[in-house]
Amino acid sequence: SFRACGCCDNNNNILKKDNRYYRDDFNDSPWSCQFGTTEEDGIWMNTSDQAGTIMSMFVWLLLGYSSVTMTFLAYRGGISITSAMCYCLNCSLSLASHAKTTLTDPGAIPASAVPTEEQRKCVKLSMCSQCQTFKPPYSHHCRICNRCVSRMDHHCPWMNNCIGAGNFKHFLLFLIYTWSCSVGALGLLTWNYFYCAKEDCTFPIVLVQLVRVMTVLSVCTFLFTSSMLMNVVYGIMTGIGTIDRLKKKSTMTLSQSTEESIPMKNIFGVGPLYTWFLPIDPIFEDYDKVLGYSTPQRLLREQMMKESPNVYENKDNDYPPSVISQYIQV
Repeated sequence: SFRACGCCDNNNNILKKDNRYYRDDFNDSPWSCQFGTTEEDGIWMNTSDQAGTIMSMFVWLLLGYSSVTMTFLAYRGGISITSAMCYCLNCSLSLASHAKTTLTDPGAIPASAVPTEEQRKCVKLSMCSQCQTFKPPYSHHCRICNRCVSRMDHHCPWMNNCIGAGNFKHFLLFLIYTWSCSVGALGLLTWNYFYCAKEDCTFPIVLVQLVRVMTVLSVCTFLFTSSMLMNVVYGIMTGIGTIDRLKKKSTMTLSQSTEESIPMKNIFGVGPLYTWFLPIDPIFEDYDKVLGYSTPQRLLREQMMKESPNVYENKDNDYPPSVISQYIQV
């Protein structure tokens, strides 16, 4: 059966007709509990890059270190317990976003990928010489993941994964929450250093050294995440990813670019607004359009949905705008 609403993996496709949205809930991903980046692996994880694995673990170590330091500082009365709790919550959201970025398929193009109907009409089609698969516009082959990735921005060693259309939201949330952690830490430590004149602000030498190290880390993190956020925002506004921008700069054709900005719904989906701030998979209005390809299985389900008369509606769903739960018997 074809179900238009419900829980599924990140292959969410919503088809709009008469101001109603139909969600393709089929799970085309493999069910094997095997880590890797091939089509047979059920859990996406890059296991071939040892340096990337170490760097991604280092991110967890640094954020955990900062949370422990803030907790000790609150225990000694240097900052309020509420401030420490807010900081630790921010760190938790940052780590959750990091985990989702690392373990989410960035948009790897399967061997069964085919061009969409719009691409057949007006886009020059190409094939990947290494994957031997259809290569959508703005996609690139990653030699580390050994897959072509849709709308690939770059391969991030700190995430140990490529950044593409499938996990771009999680990567952006990670940058925002990590940037917020660095700003919050610098603000709290600055206030504690300049404005805390009580006897309670005298701390053991171990805690003093922890705070000093954390101050250096916060400054470095603030500078790094600020530059990355500016790079990401520029890519969203111009519609040009990091790899494409570097290529255009090398050929002096950046000023001749005709790409359009990326709509927010193609990053955060069409779900409720609160889902924008949570590291959960977005529900795209048109999955094929966002990823730049379709598959024969999805095209067949779409055709059967349009032609099937056996549809009943359940209007209890609250997905905007007026998502209606429908089931089509196949």
